[in-house]
Amino acid sequence: PRSQLLYLQFWETFQNFAGPHLAAEDVGIETMTGLRKALEAKGRAVNTIRRVMGVARMVFRWAEMHELIPRNRIALYVYRVAKEQRPVSPDEYRAEELGKILAQLTPSKATEWRPWVALTILGQQGARQGAVLHLRWDDVDLEAGRITWRARWDKTGTEWTQPLRAGTRAALVIARERTDGRGWVLP
Repeated sequence: PRSQLLYLQFWETFQNFAGPHLAAEDVGIETMTGLRKALEAKGRAVNTIRRVMGVARMVFRWAEMHELIPRNRIALYVYRVAKEQRPVSPDEYRAEELGKILAQLTPSKATEWRPWVALTILGQQGARQGAVLHLRWDDVDLEAGRITWRARWDKTGTEWTQPLRAGTRAALVIARERTDGRGWVLP
């Protein structure tokens, strides 16, 4: 659902630029060049511009494939950015930084146990937040020391299992004390 919302927002950005009267058959390289200049003039980030253009190309590719337009004139458009304009990826949290964040939370407090458990599992298992927030007790086997990540919540759409790390086991024990051990780990 989040991806669909983002696609819609990027497509609306393209539509707002193109206007209601521009026919799909008239969209071409010059349209994309104009879109790029307009978004850059508004101060949009490089990744935002790339995503807007990517969604537009995806929609036009779909329209051509379904024979709704005779020819996709933007299929070969490539958005290139100079090295100095490319965004720098943020660093991942180091173990010390995660430790400092967790030290600010008290797992025995009713208002802090959920974020403490979630951050501990994230830091220990390397799972994504969507997967951790949708973790169910059925996915956890404390006796066998295994945790299963369901395909629905996995970025790759694949179900997979991994061993529980000691920190995760401790977090799950705290979560089980706070819940009835059924349903969601983090209700």
